[in-house]
Amino acid sequence: MFSIKFRWLFVGMLCLALWPAQALTQQSTWEQHMLAGNTAYRQGKYKEAEKLWKAGLEAAESFGTQDPRYATSLNNLALLYQTQGRYAVVLTIRPRRLAMAGSISSSRWALNRERVPASSAPIIRE
Repeated sequence: MFSIKFRWLFVGMLCLALWPAQALTQQSTWEQHMLAGNTAYRQGKYKEAEKLWKAGLEAAESFGTQDPRYATSLNNLALLYQTQGRYAVVLTIRPRRLAMAGSISSSRWALNRERVPASSAPIIRE
């Protein structure tokens, strides 16, 4: 009835049509975890926030480690652990963040440095 070319064209078009829907589902799942984690964190429900943010990190890993959602997930977990005084756990997150920072181009780093006011520069004491 239909030629083989038409069938493959139809399958290809169907895949292209469904692909954005799958990506939106992933993003909304990540966003749901992050928003629920934010709410739990603000309410002082740290165990729940940790669980939700870890699920968000897992979802963000599917986007790749260079994706900003991955960095946001790591930062949220690091903030939570720091708030709880779990500094050893924060140190396990740091190498992953440094690996991501190493991939930033020098020109982008220079642009971002220019935007930081001098008053917010870190103070180094010897």
